[in-house]
Amino acid sequence: ATAPPSGNTDDLTRIRGIGKVIERKLHELGIKTFRQLADLSAADVQRVNQAIDFPGRVEREGWVEQARGLTSR
Repeated sequence: ATAPPSGNTDDLTRIRGIGKVIERKLHELGIKTFRQLADLSAADVQRVNQAIDFPGRVEREGWVEQARGLTSR
């Protein structure tokens, strides 16, 4: 995932399936914005699934798609 602009952090808990604990894990991975979630590659998705210890959760709950809906292009 790409680094967010300095100081830019979105409330990732707005995405269904992401609570405070998972948000903290995403931050540890460097994922702090909806844009970063929206731009995850397949390899990034696997890395996130592994880090949160919930295989397939990112895909099942549509985090990438939800994040795309929350970003402004």
